[in-house]
Amino acid sequence: MAPDRPEPAFLTCVTLIESSDEKAGWALEDLLLRFPNFVDGWREIGEALRKAGQPKAAVLAFARAAESSADPTDTARLGAALQALNRPQEAIVAFRRALEAAPDLVEARAALGACLRQTGEPQLARAELEQAVKLRPGDGRAWFALGLVCEDLRDTPGAIEAYRRSIEAQPDVPEAHVNLGLNLQNAGDLDAAIASYRCAMRLRPDTFGRIAQALTSAKKGCLWLNSAQLRRMLEA
Repeated sequence: MAPDRPEPAFLTCVTLIESSDEKAGWALEDLLLRFPNFVDGWREIGEALRKAGQPKAAVLAFARAAESSADPTDTARLGAALQALNRPQEAIVAFRRALEAAPDLVEARAALGACLRQTGEPQLARAELEQAVKLRPGDGRAWFALGLVCEDLRDTPGAIEAYRRSIEAQPDVPEAHVNLGLNLQNAGDLDAAIASYRCAMRLRPDTFGRIAQALTSAKKGCLWLNSAQLRRMLEA
């Protein structure tokens, strides 16, 4: 009834993708020919492909949306898709482009920091992550990422502060408790470290192996000859 309208064509393609219909490929080619610049549609296609476990195809759809969009969040979505494909250099370009237009995009800034860490630029990563947590102090994931960067830079006090802030925002993440414990132990505060390890064990008992190894690896630690007794102590 309305063959020239893009909305029903894109919705049809989304439905084909979600149902794993082999006709989805043909529909995508048709959309590319007829509606190459319909931003809303390509954005929806990208999300559908991402959820369907087709990250490479999702990148192409998000790139199509970003090329025609005046909204920097579309460029940030492209960056996130590239990051998920382990293409950090390309993701950095996309995130920076998005932040040029919208400096307060916290997710893009935090993701940029993570990519910069991945490409071996910890100082630049730290600057981006510090700006991200300044913009959104309650972002536990950004604080956690900042803690990792501080560890890379051998800034133990900075890592301790970052992991504590991460735990304040998201207290149910066991990795944050383990990492806090490791840094407290490196700082010489074994009692506080064990308290953090206990929190991690309560959240996820399978952190025990990493904790047991950490207790013997720092300058100040302890060695338990009976691992069962150590587990009971941590679970107490």
